[in-house]
Amino acid sequence: MSKFKIFSLKHLIKLMLDKNTLIADCKAVIDELYDTSEIDSEIEKLLSEKEKIKESVKKLILKNATIILNQDDYNAHYNKFSEKFENIKQKVSDLEKQKAVQVTKLCQVEAFLKKIDKTETFLEEFDEKLWFSLVKNITVNADNTAFVVLKNCAEIKI
Repeated sequence: MSKFKIFSLKHLIKLMLDKNTLIADCKAVIDELYDTSEIDSEIEKLLSEKEKIKESVKKLILKNATIILNQDDYNAHYNKFSEKFENIKQKVSDLEKQKAVQVTKLCQVEAFLKKIDKTETFLEEFDEKLWFSLVKNITVNADNTAFVVLKNCAEIKI
């Protein structure tokens, strides 16, 4: 068996021996880390503001159609509304992307927990599929220390 597989098996077994604690710890913080309610609230607020701008633009257009307005003033107001509308649209898009990232991370953590929960506590040999389903990356330093980053973002120093 290669050094890497022995190293990996040793640390995987260590992780799995304490899997119940790991699962409990992850579940305890999962709601807090991946809560999107603030993002949802901000999106809702921005969408409401966007609707108000739409109504203001409709009123401005109607007013311009029914009475004679200075067109420079009209265009200035219209452009101001348009700029606000586009800024809000961009903010909503950015928040939706941020939320999507959080939801993706949550799915990864949940898959990680499911995989750990289904795996036997004691492993007799290296399980490559399990290893790659749990490990995000490994960093090996010049001083022979290493860090394993799991898919739940936990970091193990070796």
